[in-house]
Amino acid sequence: MLLTLNSNFFRPFGIEGEIEKSIEAGFRSIDLNLCQVNNNVLFFPGKERHIANIKRILASGGAVIHQTHAPFPSYREGEDEYNKLLKERTLQAIEISAELGARQVIVHPIHFKNATKKEQLERNLELYAPYGALAKKCGIKIAIENMWAHHRDKNDRIVPNVCSDAEELCTYLDALGDGYTICLDLGHAGLVGEAADKMILAIGKERLGALHVHDNDFYHDSHTAPFLGDMNWDAITDALAAIGYEESFTFEVDGDYLPPVKELRLPAAKYLLAIGEYLVGEIERKKQKKA
Repeated sequence: MLLTLNSNFFRPFGIEGEIEKSIEAGFRSIDLNLCQVNNNVLFFPGKERHIANIKRILASGGAVIHQTHAPFPSYREGEDEYNKLLKERTLQAIEISAELGARQVIVHPIHFKNATKKEQLERNLELYAPYGALAKKCGIKIAIENMWAHHRDKNDRIVPNVCSDAEELCTYLDALGDGYTICLDLGHAGLVGEAADKMILAIGKERLGALHVHDNDFYHDSHTAPFLGDMNWDAITDALAAIGYEESFTFEVDGDYLPPVKELRLPAAKYLLAIGEYLVGEIERKKQKKA
């Protein structure tokens, strides 16, 4: 099982520096952050030089770009100019992801205001259609993620959103068809009252193609390191072992875990690697015990 770090962990070091520092920390698999719509050098002229540099760094470090994250939010109602740019950037992200050898690119589903569940699904299928078509052409997958939202009247409260539970995630995946997979964000699960381990079991091995691994207190999307929040990592590793999960164990850790001084990010990432090695070891140990 690959142990993967989101490149945003080293964002102050620039796009090439993100890859170099991730490798220096001991990670050999990277989740490339393509979330910034207007300030990511890979979306602008001269990107070829950066892509060539990234390929060289990966090759020399024996590392891979396993997956990427497309810009978000994927759509804003009533903002035609933004939506046009976002679609362009997402299509670019898919092409970049394929060129760098990624297996999948994460694209968030969207909650459309005042729409029924049926209308939500129909509009998301329409939203995903051009991305899925290009991804299939490029030989990679689109991964849909479980989401949350702020309460419309109380912004400090987190509530369920589109694809917040396993049943709806599976419904969307089955409707989208071939060329798609599920990225289960473990931290998002507890924020909306779902147990991450139960979601893993409900989704199953065939549908679960990716993870976003981080911790929180069930009230704030803090994206901190495992064991620094309230999530049940014993239950999570049990569930991943039970379904025989073999895909990447991908840290999407930043937020509250990031040291305020960039020079401290390398030792922080090395500690995160140790946590990951322990958790992956637990999953593999439990698989063997089950066998």
